[in-house]
Amino acid sequence: MIRTLVHRLRPLADLRVSGLERLTGIDGPVILAANHAHDLDGRLIGDACPPRLRPSVLPPALALRARRSVLLFPEHGVSPDSTVGRFHDDAAALAQAHQVPIVPVAVRGTFALPRTGGTRAVRSRTHLVFVRFGDPIPTGRTIGATTGRLRDAVVALLREDASTWWETATSAPVDDGEAGDSWLVTWDALEPVARTDAAERARIWA
Repeated sequence: MIRTLVHRLRPLADLRVSGLERLTGIDGPVILAANHAHDLDGRLIGDACPPRLRPSVLPPALALRARRSVLLFPEHGVSPDSTVGRFHDDAAALAQAHQVPIVPVAVRGTFALPRTGGTRAVRSRTHLVFVRFGDPIPTGRTIGATTGRLRDAVVALLREDASTWWETATSAPVDDGEAGDSWLVTWDALEPVARTDAAERARIWA
C-alpha cells in the first residue's frame, strides 16, 4: 500500500536539495536520520542522496555490516501535525555499535502533499519539497546525548531551510512546535512551501 502511494505521489514533489557540500569526502556508510511528515519522505531522501550514500533497503544492522548506508526516522512514525516529535535512541545506539557517523536530514514541504494516491493526487499540483543535509555527527558521546544533539540538528536544519543559515545561527532559540501554538505550525505546513530569494542562498563557509 505504501509503495503504491509513494509511486503515485512522487511526481507531485518538485525536489530541491541543499547541504551536499557537508558530505564531501564521506564515502560511507552513514546513518541518515530525518524528521518524518509523509510516507514519501524516504523516497525523496533517497533521490536526494549522492549515489555513494544512498540508503539500502536491507535491515539496518545488516546494511551497515555490508558497508551500506541506512535511513532511519527516529520519531518512529509520521508526524500527525508536521512538528518534530521526540527522537528515540535507536539511531544513536546503532551508530555507536557500528562506529559510523549520523547525518541529520531535514525534509520540508511534504506535509502539504496528498495523503492518498487516488483522484485527489491526480488533480493536485506540484509542490516544492526541500531536503537539506547537515554536518555529520560523530560517535563518542553517550547515546542519550547523541540523540539530543541529533534532534537539535534536524530542527535547526528545518529553521535554516525556511530562512537562511546566518539567521538560524544568530537568532535566539524558538519553539519548534512541541508546545504552545503548534496548531499554527501545522496550519502553515499544510500550505505549499514558498521560497524567498534569501533562502536560496547556500551556506558558503563552515
